[in-house]
Amino acid sequence: MSRVVVIGAGYVGLPSAIWLTDLGHEVTVIDCAPERVALLRRLQPPFSCPELSLRLQAAGSTERLTFELSFEDYQPNVDVGMVMLAVPADTRPDGSVDLSIVATVIKTLVAWQPARNALVCVRSTLSVGDSVRILAAVEDSDLPNRYVYWPAFLGQHRAFVDLAQPDRIVLGSRRAQIAKSFVDRILPTDLHNRVLTMSFEEAEATKQMSNSVLAVNQVLTAELASICEKYAIKSEVVIRGIAGDYRIGQELLEHRPGLGDLCLRKDLSAMCKIAGDNGVLLQSAARRSDELRRLAVGNLIGHVCRIGPQPNVAMVGLGYASGVGDTRGALSHQLLAALQGRAKVRVWDGYADVSSVIAAMPGIEAFPSLEVCLRGADVAVLLVDHPELRQVDWQTQGESMREVHSIFDFAHALPASQRGASEFSHAWYTAGSCPLCSRSADVV
Repeated sequence: MSRVVVIGAGYVGLPSAIWLTDLGHEVTVIDCAPERVALLRRLQPPFSCPELSLRLQAAGSTERLTFELSFEDYQPNVDVGMVMLAVPADTRPDGSVDLSIVATVIKTLVAWQPARNALVCVRSTLSVGDSVRILAAVEDSDLPNRYVYWPAFLGQHRAFVDLAQPDRIVLGSRRAQIAKSFVDRILPTDLHNRVLTMSFEEAEATKQMSNSVLAVNQVLTAELASICEKYAIKSEVVIRGIAGDYRIGQELLEHRPGLGDLCLRKDLSAMCKIAGDNGVLLQSAARRSDELRRLAVGNLIGHVCRIGPQPNVAMVGLGYASGVGDTRGALSHQLLAALQGRAKVRVWDGYADVSSVIAAMPGIEAFPSLEVCLRGADVAVLLVDHPELRQVDWQTQGESMREVHSIFDFAHALPASQRGASEFSHAWYTAGSCPLCSRSADVV
């Protein structure tokens, strides 16, 4: 087994480090945030993710998983077998990838003695040609012979499942022998037959194009749902029927208005930039994604304004994945900003850092529980299908809301048998008696 150093304890780096520890490697995670490292040293997760707490405690108890603040804190006389980079590579407004953090860490690695012979594996999302650009900027002629690009295909709500049971493992390298060295030293033998070796550029394109295909599919599904609802057809029934075709796939069942997933949005944006005139469909999907977001906000605000002055709006969930606290790029930011001054807004999310999201939004209140948040609400906005939503007794909960109330089910969280046909994609309303309780529900 190898000694591995993982740079970055985020949504990719930390699950990857725990998984590598489970495989028997000795892993040190380096992160520059003191508060995050302090939590991890106490084996407390710095963010919410399914299974993370239990997996972190189990891996930490083996004493093969440690956490440091910098390279200098690592044992100086212990050589490293692999260094994995899982640091941010954000997308700029023009769609290009910001490589500054990745490039800085790579340059530091070149001068770091314990990693002089180590494999260098990058998991940060890169655009086509970025690996070549990174290597060209480093004064180390041997680094290309030790460098592997291993893009992450992890769903935040199932990161550990995707690590242990990947559909495929894409490895980009200068030569196939470099990728083979990585496979032999790092991966368990039962995953060797899932490895696809290719060039840097092919691996970078595979990552961004995969997310772009998912993004285009989700935009298309949202449009199909809108068409269904225009004719009072239950969109979730139709979409389930479409997704049952193996040629299309189950990912259609997880569509959200305007691409709630940040990774899909940023990779679609990056692909639009590099595609140029060849990316007509991609650019159309990106524009339509933004339009769907504006439509979602407009429908909610229009409904709220029709209720009367300052109605009570309960927003459930701030992110886009069940059991996960990541809110970057989520629709909640636009909805909350639009609701300010128009409604009394209360928020519940048992996984996200709610206080940081609403810090710059005076008048928006965080509630400690889902039940209390929904109590007395004129409008409930369900954004994330957190586990708590599936445990709600809607008969009781609906009766705790206002006598006439509305539910916007963006998360597909309500029981399918009890959803009515809606006027707008992903929102749910019924006329007369609410099927979830004995009270009335508005028609929008």
